[in-house]
Amino acid sequence: MTLDTENAKLFFKLFLPMLDYVNFKCYVLENDEKFMEKWTLSQGINVQSALKTANKLWSDDTLIDDYLAQAQLSDENRDIVSSWKKHISGKFILERHLKKGSIFISMNDQKVYLVKGLNSTWSEMLDGMPLPVLLNTTLLPWKDVIISD
Repeated sequence: MTLDTENAKLFFKLFLPMLDYVNFKCYVLENDEKFMEKWTLSQGINVQSALKTANKLWSDDTLIDDYLAQAQLSDENRDIVSSWKKHISGKFILERHLKKGSIFISMNDQKVYLVKGLNSTWSEMLDGMPLPVLLNTTLLPWKDVIISD
């Protein structure tokens, strides 16, 4: 199961400018790469660069507050981004796929999460890889569901 197209687009519209902000503020990448600009132009983004920048973001929750202090967002979008301070980063066992999402089990505390994909299901992203699979990722609240960055 994935987010609908409108919500997936909104996720990237909110997430990529925040990555740009973190990269600019913290000098994460050596170049002046702009994630939102490339995504808007349908050129795709450098996944390794995005991961490096996202890891910096998730390691310091004050970056979300700093970003929100300068971002021009609607109240609803501000609430979505602010909710990301409740992210859960770590190692997860992707145990199985269901119609409503995929089952992730935290290696830290054995809590179980139902996680949706953004544009592709987890089954599609893993291209038939046998389960269980160990993943290092960040889980994010998205309105009434859980997604991963």
